[in-house]
Amino acid sequence: MKQIQNKWNKRIIVMISSVCLFCLTVMLCLISTLANQHFMLEQNMQSDYAKKVAAEINREIQSYHYEIGAPAEALEKIVSEELVQKNIELFIRNRYEKEAAELIGEKEVEEKLQEIINTYKQEEAEDDPFASEENNLLIYMTSGIFRRGIQSIYLMSFIDQILTIRERMVSFLPVISSILLVLLSGVFYLYRMSWKKVLWSFAVVIGGAGFQLLSLSVSLYLYDMTSQLDIRTQALQHLLDTYILSFIQFFSVVAIVEVVIAAGLWWIGKRVNTEKKVFSKRNEYK
Repeated sequence: MKQIQNKWNKRIIVMISSVCLFCLTVMLCLISTLANQHFMLEQNMQSDYAKKVAAEINREIQSYHYEIGAPAEALEKIVSEELVQKNIELFIRNRYEKEAAELIGEKEVEEKLQEIINTYKQEEAEDDPFASEENNLLIYMTSGIFRRGIQSIYLMSFIDQILTIRERMVSFLPVISSILLVLLSGVFYLYRMSWKKVLWSFAVVIGGAGFQLLSLSVSLYLYDMTSQLDIRTQALQHLLDTYILSFIQFFSVVAIVEVVIAAGLWWIGKRVNTEKKVFSKRNEYK
């Protein structure tokens, strides 16, 4: 009876170790991907976010072509993709580093619009005392469209939530690591009389964590997280789709690596046992 109890105690420790390793892996994956500004910048490039945002900004400015007094074609590229790309990268860096948001090239956009207004304004508008005030209002409105397109309130909120999660995970990381270390030491101590059992136990711990991580990856993929978010622009929708998909792929790769390591440890444990048997038989023949 005591032997059965000890056996189950060992198995429970191995299972708890596997869950702790899973939690630790999830935390490290989140910190190195979602909560990493370089990962976000990489997804920005892969999803052509800047190109799509530039198109959306220009399209919104074009919708006011009648008020501006210019054909829509003249306003097609008032905001360049390069300028948007620089600003988005700056915005992401500032947000992740918790610095005040900056905007570059705003004056450039205003000057372009003023030049278009000067080119297309009608002669009668020159004598209109309210024309200058109206032009200033249009320029201010265009700057607002430019700023809102770059510094998306939805992206800002998303990054802030991710950073809050990162802070919590960083605070839990030493605790989970310490618990896992103690449990693995316990596993090694309990099975210290047999290298085969030590290796197989570690294989179960790592393999179990890998399969849990793989299950989580599949669940996240099927859940379709971005559909649950209140996203109102196609550019941001595509960015977050790419962002979360890359995160899930990273999870899957880590899970597969853990399963492969577990299989390797299991094979080594079996090999150690086989070699011991062969060595014992040779001694008997001698």
